[in-house]
Amino acid sequence: MLARAGETALLALPDTTADLRVEVNDKLVFAKISDDPLLEAEITYFGDMAENVRAILVGSSAEEFTRQMTADYARIYQTVEPVGELRSEEVADHNALRIQRQFKLPRYLRLDEPQRLLLGDWGFFALMQPLRLADQTQRTQPLQLGYAGIYRQNLEFKFPEDIFRREGSQNFDEVNPRFEMHVHHEGKLSSVRLTGEVRMLTETLEPSDLSAHREKLSKAWPRLSGTMTIPSLSLAQGEKLSERLRAVAEEARKGNSKAKTEAQAEAQVQLMLAQARLASGRLSAHNRVRVLVDQGVQLDHLSRAVEATSSLEEALALEPENGDTHAALSVNALMRRQDPKAIEHASKALALAPNDTAPRYTRAIAQYYSGQVEPARDDLLAALKNRADVDRSYAALWLFVATRKLGGDGVAAVRDYLPHDAKPAWPYSVLQMFNGSGTFEQALAAARSDKAAASGRLCELYFFLGQQQLANGQPKQARESFQKSIDTGVSEFTEYALAQRELAVITAAK
Repeated sequence: MLARAGETALLALPDTTADLRVEVNDKLVFAKISDDPLLEAEITYFGDMAENVRAILVGSSAEEFTRQMTADYARIYQTVEPVGELRSEEVADHNALRIQRQFKLPRYLRLDEPQRLLLGDWGFFALMQPLRLADQTQRTQPLQLGYAGIYRQNLEFKFPEDIFRREGSQNFDEVNPRFEMHVHHEGKLSSVRLTGEVRMLTETLEPSDLSAHREKLSKAWPRLSGTMTIPSLSLAQGEKLSERLRAVAEEARKGNSKAKTEAQAEAQVQLMLAQARLASGRLSAHNRVRVLVDQGVQLDHLSRAVEATSSLEEALALEPENGDTHAALSVNALMRRQDPKAIEHASKALALAPNDTAPRYTRAIAQYYSGQVEPARDDLLAALKNRADVDRSYAALWLFVATRKLGGDGVAAVRDYLPHDAKPAWPYSVLQMFNGSGTFEQALAAARSDKAAASGRLCELYFFLGQQQLANGQPKQARESFQKSIDTGVSEFTEYALAQRELAVITAAK
């Protein structure tokens, strides 16, 4: 109300829906794709929002304000770390305050295995804030939304080389009585620019409008964040790898493949992919560890254990506390008959991931072969506390073997660890062969019932048959069974390498 005689009416306040409230300009710069990117952040506050930020800067320390600013970015970039000092400056003639800050983003790009991509999340936090609603679903009073006006955020990704095959753009627009939102993506060969703008058309929301507003938000909100996708191989590398894969497929079609199983053929493909990724120069240390571990596993599947060891030890040198690396090294050491190392790495993997039963299973087998049969039995019993391990039957099979080795009753040992399913899956028929509720012929029929899985199942069946025959004092028959296990050629199975090991012991004892 104007303070003058005779004035009784309220004045209409000026329309602020066209006023710029905040503008954020972020730039995510990669010196190398394999390096942690630098996030250059610039936030400019206008009008009342500038006044609010000035008051915060006066009333708190620079460290406190930095924490608040970092928290906004941490909602999008979880590993964000401030770099250098915060800078603030007044923007002349605009009643605006500009804040500048740099951040490092450790482990920003993560590896997506199936698609051969590097992924990095992004988001428009400055646009999310005015659109965020309270959790209340039922209201009787209007809801305060915040300042009407324009909120703008720009984000640019800059890469040191051409990343994409072609340029492109896309738009999204949402217009309704309460807000407008416009998002634009512009992709170049070595950069991507994302621009977003929200215009709040009202500062309050009536209870009757809440449902419609939520519906519009559900459509618009997913456009405020996303994932940047970067190929883990250069364009030239991708083309070269495609040529190699086509050649491998052609050799397989002609029947000239060296792979004896589909798993080995897949291991050859995955090995080529891992080698290309490692040579790309695009992997961070953390992503390189993942690929080195995968390379080691594929090499193990192809009976190239020494090369696998080298790959896994390189991964371990980069990240000594990586549980996956220790778990893979434990399997590798078991295959190379280095039981103490297998036990050591399996124990380390368990310390890093206590709920992972796979290293415990590996450690149990290594303990069994190193003569520590009682600790092996204890590990198997611990693994069998997990219902999934009970249903898989493998731990029960080894518990039977270990119990017999200790002179105990194998049938009684596994009685409480039979699968819960009405129709238990393989290798339950092998466990039935062990406890006398089934025969070898029945197990053999079950192994052959699935043509695709038959070779692997036969490898396992003959290995465990050999174990039963050894326990029964039949080394000659055991030798024949272990040889049949090896003859399947399923080198990716643990039982294949263990059958080789058993056969070597029997041959040396002759």
